[in-house]
Amino acid sequence: MNDEVVDVRVPRNRGEFSGGASLKFANGIGAWGGLSLQNASGYHQTSVQVGMSYNW
Repeated sequence: MNDEVVDVRVPRNRGEFSGGASLKFANGIGAWGGLSLQNASGYHQTSVQVGMSYNW
């Protein structure tokens, strides 16, 4: 990258909380979701993931 410095400004010390759940139904359909929170002085990030599946 031609000696370019990449600075993402993510603190080295930060706290994180994450959790999730999944459901499976008798007809082969499933659903899942998750939430993640990161926090530090002057920094925060929130991430949400959801999905569905079908098994036959």
